[in-house]
Formats: sequence, structure tokens, C-alpha cells
Amino acid sequence: MPKYSQNKTAALVSAFVAMLCIGTIYSWSILSVPLAQNFGWTAAQLGVNYTVVMSFFCLGMLAAGRLLNRISAAAIMRIAAALTIAGFAIASRLSGNIVQLYISYGVLSSSGVGLAYTVILQQIGRFSTSDQQIVRTGTMLMAFGASTLLLGSLAAKMLDSGVDWRTVYLLIGLCDCLSILAASFLLASNEVIGSGDRGSAAVMLKDRRFWLFFAVISLSNCIGTSLMGHAKTVMTASGVAAGLATIAVGCMSVANGLSRFFFGKLYASRGKKPTMLIDVAAYIAALLVIAFSAGTGNGLLGAAGFLIAGVGYGGVPTVTAAFVSSEYAKENYAANLSCANLSIMVGSLFSGVVGSLIENGAHRWSFAVPLLVIAAGICVLDGVLLGSRAGRR
Repeated sequence: MPKYSQNKTAALVSAFVAMLCIGTIYSWSILSVPLAQNFGWTAAQLGVNYTVVMSFFCLGMLAAGRLLNRISAAAIMRIAAALTIAGFAIASRLSGNIVQLYISYGVLSSSGVGLAYTVILQQIGRFSTSDQQIVRTGTMLMAFGASTLLLGSLAAKMLDSGVDWRTVYLLIGLCDCLSILAASFLLASNEVIGSGDRGSAAVMLKDRRFWLFFAVISLSNCIGTSLMGHAKTVMTASGVAAGLATIAVGCMSVANGLSRFFFGKLYASRGKKPTMLIDVAAYIAALLVIAFSAGTGNGLLGAAGFLIAGVGYGGVPTVTAAFVSSEYAKENYAANLSCANLSIMVGSLFSGVVGSLIENGAHRWSFAVPLLVIAAGICVLDGVLLGSRAGRR
């Protein structure tokens, strides 16, 4: 196939569909339910799998950044397709050995998703100007974030209607595999990118501004993951009916997905300073509203707070991709992005500690104090980063 023979519209549509499908990685809270029912695994045991999922998702992204200098994007996408279907196929045949779950769903499928995620975001740059890439990245991340609400909800309805969970797992794996394969032909290049010194990850990793930014997004991921994972607990403890709390969590996911597009547009039109400040402002506003609702027992106000938190959390991946794209050379965008996205792993590790504070204090406002302290730390780091001469660009 010639170097850039793909149709742009078909390429971007295939990227959108693939991101929508592989976003089911965040539907673990739904897909884990039948495993607990069938095998008696505890929440702690299943929670370990989510940690494995997030870890190998990040490692898959890191591997993609390295592999793009050695093999073609199309080849990496086909490897990703094979890993995802293999992982879900093995997971659909679980027989009670939880290690098998960790290896199949946790290692294989998540690694494949990480590979595909990075390659898709890197390859849409071939069809975009710098500003278009930021907006289109936000659109792709919106699809990734909306997957839980759309496909995750569909999976939940299938499970509730009596469809065997093994069939659901196979269907998800098949959707992931086919969508990635389609993008490997319609979107991905068959040529090896190679690496230039100007765009190497080493250049970015030596930059003080990057490490300030990395600290910001790590702390932001800590807050977002903690709130997303415990929203229903806090709302029900504040007096919200279980059904309404479930709807509110779904709305939070919608806000998370839509805000990715909004922040992409904002970054492209206004730059990083207003974008990053609005993002942290959303977090602070959300935490204050949630803390007030927990202290007063006003559950509906708490639901509104979590909706705002979804907006703040949605800004993190978009700002990460836009910052890496706009601040550093594009020649090695994938490698740079994969390094920056290790903040997801860092944030997930800390969110476990913060999550326990939320679980223990969900009926009081006090659980929000450590999160507000983290948000204050983000403000300080934002001030240092954006106050520098280079940071004001």
C-alpha cells in the first residue's frame, strides 16, 4: 500500500470506532460482577486485577512508543488486535484460577489496548495540522471515555437479561479485535517512522517543565480515579437512592467523555494556561460541593459535585496529549506520550490509599480534605509551570 493512500474520513472514523471499542477497559466494575458471583472471588481479589489492567495498559503504551521506531504502525495494531482477542478468549474460559484472570484480562488484553491507544493517537497526526490534531485527539479520547456508558451499559444489560458472561467476554474481545484490525488498514501506516534526536523521549525527559507537568497530571489522575471509583458509595451515604446514584455515575461518565472534546477545543484555541487552570478549578469546585453535600446530607448536590468532577477528570488525558504534542517535536510523539501517560499508573497507585479514606469517611465531609490538599498542590505546580517563561507560551 502506498505511503498515504488511506482516505482521511475513513481513517478518522476507524480510529473513533476503535477507541470506542477499546475503552471498555474501564468497564471492569461491570464485567467483574459475574466473576464474583460464579467463582466467589472477593472485591479485593478482583481489585488486584484492575491494578494489573491499569499497569499493563500503561506498559503497553510505553512499548508502543518504543516499537514505532522499529516496526510499522500497522504491524503494531495487528499485534494489539491479537493480544486483545487472546486475552478475552482465555478469560471467557476461566475455571476458578484467578491467576488466569490476571494474565488474560489483566496482562494480554490491557497490553493490546495500550498498544492500540498510543498508535491511534499518533497516527491521526498524519491527517491533521497541529491544531486539528489537538481537537481530533480530544474527539478520540471522548470516544474512549464514553465507552463505559455505551458499550459497558450494553454489556450490563446483556448480563442482566441472562446472556452468559463468557459470551459477553468473547463479544467484547471480538469487537476490540475487529475494530483495531480495521484501523490497522484504514488508519495506520505501513512504514517505519524511525527516530530523530529532536523528537526523542530523552529530550523531553531532561526538561524540567515536563516533570512539573508530570506531577500535575499524576495528582490529577489520583483525584479523578479516586472519585470515579467511589462516587456511588459517597452518594448513597449522603442519602441518594441507589438507582439515582447509578444514573448519576452514568452522567459523570458522560461528562468525563464530553469534556475531553471541550478541553481539546479549548487548548487548541486558547492554549495551555486557561485550559489547565479551568481543569484544576473544576476539581476544586467539585470537591467543595461534594464535601458540603456529605456534611449536610444533600445527596442531589453531591451528584452535581461528581458531575463536575467528571468534567475535571476528562480534561487530564486531553491536556496530556495536547501538551506533549505542542511542547515537543512531533517526530517521536508516541514515545513522549507513552512516557507522560505513566502518570495513570502513578495516580492509580496513590488512589488506592485515597480511596480507603473515602470509603471510611463517605458519610462525612472529612474525606475530601486530603483531596483538597492534593488539588492545592496541583495549583502550586501549575503556578510554577505556567509562570516560567517557556510555560507561558
